[in-house]
Amino acid sequence: MRIWLFSLLILSATLPAAAAETLVMKRHPDSTSKMERNQKTEQTLTIGEGNIETSSSSFALMAYTTGPRAEDGSVTVTQKHEVLQTELNIVGMTLQFDSANPDAKAASGNLEPFADMLRITYRTPVTMVFDKDNQIREVTIPAEASANIDPNFADLLKPETIKKGLAQMENFLPKKPVNVGDKWEATTEAPLGGGQTLSFDMQYELLATEQVDGRPICKIKAQPSAVRYAMDPNSPSPLKITESTLTIETSEGEILFDVERGAIVKEESKLRIKGPLKFSINGNEIAGKLDLTMSSKTVLQK
Repeated sequence: MRIWLFSLLILSATLPAAAAETLVMKRHPDSTSKMERNQKTEQTLTIGEGNIETSSSSFALMAYTTGPRAEDGSVTVTQKHEVLQTELNIVGMTLQFDSANPDAKAASGNLEPFADMLRITYRTPVTMVFDKDNQIREVTIPAEASANIDPNFADLLKPETIKKGLAQMENFLPKKPVNVGDKWEATTEAPLGGGQTLSFDMQYELLATEQVDGRPICKIKAQPSAVRYAMDPNSPSPLKITESTLTIETSEGEILFDVERGAIVKEESKLRIKGPLKFSINGNEIAGKLDLTMSSKTVLQK
């Protein structure tokens, strides 16, 4: 037994240690890529004694064109939707938007502002400049894009909102090389429109590094530990949410990161959020609650 144990210790001491992975987003000059995203939501919003049932599903195919590297090391990336399809169901009304016929009017006039926001999103290219360290430096969109957009959606097309989201994409990655089993944390914020945001405290863990088509792919577990809701007091919505205590009922998430390509090649998540809310309308407080389930899947095409 002692000889066997001694031999095992010697063997494990001579085996090569797994190399730590450095996870960094990269932009490749003079290149193109496409990404597809599927998203679904189901929501029950209770205000007083009444329930508002909402569901949505969407599919988007986005194309990215990266230009040559500038003298200062920066690169410019342009994002444009090739396909955008959305179905929204709310209090008995349905909106079906298809970029194949973007000017089709919503069946209900009440949903036309949503349709208009989707038209603008589909038609508006976003230009992003990343510095030599791959940090987002500048975001621009055509000035006319948001000129006539409904105030409840205007903040979604603001360059600063888009820039903040891109910075989060870079900064969720660990600041140092990681080995399998290592964990790290980051905070992300999701704009909802109308001055509303959901913020998540995220926990990540490197589960494994696998070879796929000869390339190292890192499998990362992504799970929120806490969620917070915030609403800008200057929101155009007449119904203000003044207090919320939301909790994460269930969650699951996984990210596949291509180390050589420096890109997320697949991301899947699903979570359910519940909790009480307090509303204010015309100076009156109303109790309520939220039950929200969201799922998404993003795939970077080869």
